[in-house]
Amino acid sequence: MAVAWADHLLRNDALRHEASDREFLEADVDRNGSLSLQEAMDLVFNICATKGLRTPHADQVEKLATMADRSGDGRLQRVEFRAVFTTVLKACVNEARREASALSTLKASLESQEKTAEAERSLPAQPQLSWLDSLRSRASDAATSAADAARQNARAVGNATKTLIQDGKFQATAAGAATGATAAGTGGAVAGLAMGSMLGAAAGVVPAVFTLGLSIPVGAAIGGGTGLAAGTAVGSTTGAITGGAVGYCVHSRRDEIRSGAQQTWAKVSEGVDMVRRRATDSAGYVKSQASAVRARISSGGSTGGTDS
Repeated sequence: MAVAWADHLLRNDALRHEASDREFLEADVDRNGSLSLQEAMDLVFNICATKGLRTPHADQVEKLATMADRSGDGRLQRVEFRAVFTTVLKACVNEARREASALSTLKASLESQEKTAEAERSLPAQPQLSWLDSLRSRASDAATSAADAARQNARAVGNATKTLIQDGKFQATAAGAATGATAAGTGGAVAGLAMGSMLGAAAGVVPAVFTLGLSIPVGAAIGGGTGLAAGTAVGSTTGAITGGAVGYCVHSRRDEIRSGAQQTWAKVSEGVDMVRRRATDSAGYVKSQASAVRARISSGGSTGGTDS
């Protein structure tokens, strides 16, 4: 009834102004044609309580009365109070409508839930897992799937690693890289130590006057340590790259290298055989010539003895 009364006044300006003026005159006890801001607020609270409307918050009413005070004298005239009265009625009606809409929505939701429950009750009973069992089952399935995927990935990585390790190119490259890193790293370390020590000692010569010569060995030690580390790092890296490249190339060309070596060995063997044959032929020739010479000598000796 209260909301209907307020809505009826909002639809009729004349009736609303009449009702506002009547309430204003009843509150204007001293008949000076104005109400203080506090009197206006009290009047609003009284109207809401009398008509059964929702009472606005005191801060909101105070702010509304202050805004309606166009003259700024801290008092509301009858026309100014009309604006307060109208705004309060609108606020009450809008709030009531929002509440009615919320109640209607809630009622529709409850009715829908009730219909759904009735439909479920009409279905034959079926065994259902509780939410805890369902959650446990999903977690178990997810864990099993994750474990299977991890095993498959590990198996694939293991197979790929095994294949790579068994690859001759990889073995040759790794061996070449290790050999090159060791050899070049050692050389780089020695060279870096020597060069760093020399440069560090040279740098320590300048402040030697002030350090009584101590800066020279200190500089040599610092420079040697720095050169040793830098030389080892550079040498190892260079040796590993170079050795790995050489090992890879040698393995890639192993068939050609083996074929060339075999051809070379065949030619060497052929040369050795030729030299051996020529040596044998020469020895036979020399032997035959020596035999012929001995024969001539023997024949000459025999002839001379007969003549005498």
